[in-house]
Amino acid sequence: MRGVLIALACALVLVGLNGSPSEARGLKKITKISRVAQDWYHGKLKVSWRGAKGVTYQMRYAASPSALSTAPARWTGTSRGTYTQTLDRGKTWFFQVRAFKKGIVGPWSRIRQLRFVNRWPGTPVPTATRLPGAVQFNWNLTPNASRYRVRWSPAWYGGWPGAATYTSENWLSQYIRSSTFTVPTTPRPGDGMLAVPYANPVFGQVQANNAYVTSQTATHLSKWVVAWPKAPAPAPGDPVRLGAYNVMLNPTGARAQAVAHNISSHNLTMVALQEASDKTATALLGYLGSSWRAVSTSSNSQQILYRSDLFTAQSAGAFNVDNPRSPSTPVITPWARFAHKNQVSGDSQSFYVVSAHFTEDASKSAMARNADTGDNARQTMAAINQINYAGEPTIVAGDLRYGREPWGDVPGYVPAQPTFVRSGYYDAMASQAMHGNTYSTVNSIAGKPTARQAPNAAGLGPRSDYILMKGITGSKSYYNIANWSYNGTVPTDHNLIFSDILIPTR
Repeated sequence: MRGVLIALACALVLVGLNGSPSEARGLKKITKISRVAQDWYHGKLKVSWRGAKGVTYQMRYAASPSALSTAPARWTGTSRGTYTQTLDRGKTWFFQVRAFKKGIVGPWSRIRQLRFVNRWPGTPVPTATRLPGAVQFNWNLTPNASRYRVRWSPAWYGGWPGAATYTSENWLSQYIRSSTFTVPTTPRPGDGMLAVPYANPVFGQVQANNAYVTSQTATHLSKWVVAWPKAPAPAPGDPVRLGAYNVMLNPTGARAQAVAHNISSHNLTMVALQEASDKTATALLGYLGSSWRAVSTSSNSQQILYRSDLFTAQSAGAFNVDNPRSPSTPVITPWARFAHKNQVSGDSQSFYVVSAHFTEDASKSAMARNADTGDNARQTMAAINQINYAGEPTIVAGDLRYGREPWGDVPGYVPAQPTFVRSGYYDAMASQAMHGNTYSTVNSIAGKPTARQAPNAAGLGPRSDYILMKGITGSKSYYNIANWSYNGTVPTDHNLIFSDILIPTR
């Protein structure tokens, strides 16, 4: 009796999966079921079989043979290829097909196992978009990618100390084409130096992955792209086109003429010079014309030049900053207080300008050099605070050295620019319009000035030269004048940088 029951149960399973004997009259069992194509993106398999004339078909499929008996039968009029509904691309699927003609249903075919072909994804092609206080990374539809994620970094090619960081906690769906990274709102230690006032960009790399390739991690990485968060528009105020220009070893003669032409041809109204002696200032004024003046201070290595038809120099002076390169010879740092002669309103403010030049001891490590320039920044700010007791707008412009990548944000070893920014200064390159920001501000090759600079492949040029503002948020424009020469002369190993700044009204 037990054997009879087992045989009866097996017969019932076969009837359920392969059809009853009465269904089979006149119609043959379907054979040669195969996968002929796949719509991988939408998770659909295209299935075909050996057909017959004058019949239609029913197809059913399920994730297991036992589930076929309750799977819905789907009608199709062709044996040449029918797409399934959306399926899990990581599973094996079990199929059966049967014929139908003139009210007669044929037997279900033998069960056929079919799977998706899961390939490695293509390489995503990213772009980046500026947003207010954020950057957005975008990418194309990438074949065979079931999910994406975006790695972000404060430094080119991810070269920032610490674990990799991503714009989202989890992988993003295959249907998503962008992801946004919001930069910190307030500069502070540990922020990656990415708040808008730093004027630093965010680098992003899109990772495309096929989670259904189980034999290994199927991920392709895009190239790195870069974007700057959009800076706020500056408040209305009195305009100044102010430059910072390290003119290299106190030029006179032809070099001074080229420096002057660079300044005048770009319509600057004020410029902070480094490595410029009193003789250099005198030579430049001779080429710039009678509307230009030099601030009279005790400095003989930095200068501040301005258009006297536009500005009045109300007061001036200088203070000392440590010189790590030659400790016995501090760097004399000039400052001046200006008022605009054509003020936009009765609420216009006077403002201070400082021409700064920080130095380095080349024998020290990069981290120690960063610490030295950070100390120089604190000394400069302390001296300014003693002079500018009323808290009027202040601009520090000059050669402050470089030291951001790839050393990170180690307490005690933070270089000059972020030290200023974390004390309330705003980098003028955080601007409505940036020009030349893919070039380094230093143009020398093998120690010689050149007009053959190439943009940095990462999309960000290293900066030694800065225009930093306190009491002023953002600028109208920023320029780094790369590959410039005058009558074949490249006058100095640094580019002229300048910015259109508005000194805000009270």
